[in-house]
Amino acid sequence: MLISGIGQLFIGPITDQHGRRRLALISILVYILGSALCAASYSIQMLIGARVIQALGGCGMLVVAFAAVRDQFSGKEAAKVYSFLNCGLGMSPLFAPIIGCYLYNWYGWRSGFVFLTALAVVIGIMAFCQIKETLPAEKRVKMDAHIFRRYCQILKNPTFIVYALCASAALSMFFVFFSSSPYIVINLLHVPVKNFGFYFLFVSSMFFIGSLICGKLVGKVGVLRMAFIGIYKVFCSAAVPDSDRLQEQSMR
Repeated sequence: MLISGIGQLFIGPITDQHGRRRLALISILVYILGSALCAASYSIQMLIGARVIQALGGCGMLVVAFAAVRDQFSGKEAAKVYSFLNCGLGMSPLFAPIIGCYLYNWYGWRSGFVFLTALAVVIGIMAFCQIKETLPAEKRVKMDAHIFRRYCQILKNPTFIVYALCASAALSMFFVFFSSSPYIVINLLHVPVKNFGFYFLFVSSMFFIGSLICGKLVGKVGVLRMAFIGIYKVFCSAAVPDSDRLQEQSMR
């Protein structure tokens, strides 16, 4: 996650200079390399290094996808398309844990990375055949130090800060659930590993459905009002009583 976050600051300007299609194909190749190295890892150090390579490839694919939307849409229309793009992102946690758990249970931990390598190869073939360049040469921006100085200007923009905090808070809760639920579900609730992925199904489904709904409504409701609705729902979910306390009371 750290590499994916930091990598966007550099991959974004690179794709603005060299175009979307080339960076998309290179990113897929980097992801294939990282996934294959993960599957072949013989030490934790090699695995972490391979994950860094894999993260760079995934980061590049993500940046190009969102940049291509920016090339072709703006305003409310762009917000609508971004919501639909988030639906695609929501598909990953919907199926990945289920597939991963069964692969782990049947073939061991390396099988998950073998599966990702094969999947990336298929995506690479599709991208090579289907992706067209969305950034014409005359609109490309040369990468220089001035671009990175603009990051400071962006960080001083209060509107950006507010929206970034909203998105960060929502995604933080999402990933806190992802990181803590394996211990809770498998170790504390004693759910078999192969069934663990189904516990992600409800949360991921709601993320997917929510993205679809937002994509339909944001054009009518507006971005700001949609953000307030999201904040209100997050606040309501945080106000739900502590489940551990309820479980202790029920056991008593």
